[in-house]
Amino acid sequence: MIISFFEELLKQYRTFNFWTKLSILGALASIIGLIVVFFSIRKHLGGKVWVQQGTIQVRTTGYYEVFYPVSYENPPELTWPKTKSGPSRELFTIIEQRKDGFKIHVDWYSSRLEEDLKWKAKGKPLE
Repeated sequence: MIISFFEELLKQYRTFNFWTKLSILGALASIIGLIVVFFSIRKHLGGKVWVQQGTIQVRTTGYYEVFYPVSYENPPELTWPKTKSGPSRELFTIIEQRKDGFKIHVDWYSSRLEEDLKWKAKGKPLE
């Protein structure tokens, strides 16, 4: 059944003019290219990207340690989303970044800061 379908398709393809054939070949090449890109990205990312986020309640200067609920295979990409009036990245130093969490030192603190320090980790989860 499948073979007869392709035989019929090939017969019809032979009757198409040059530009129609070129369009069909271009569409097939595009589809194959998209499939290759999809699988290479999926392989590169390992099929999974895990995002975790949270906050640190900064109430004084000093060390703060965070443990991720789910560990990563490698230390994840750690970012600090901007807040309206909360502590910014310039107020602390990252002491250690690990697969299971991180440690920071808050260098400066003001009681006028209304929001907590927000963090976001993104990477491949430990399986």
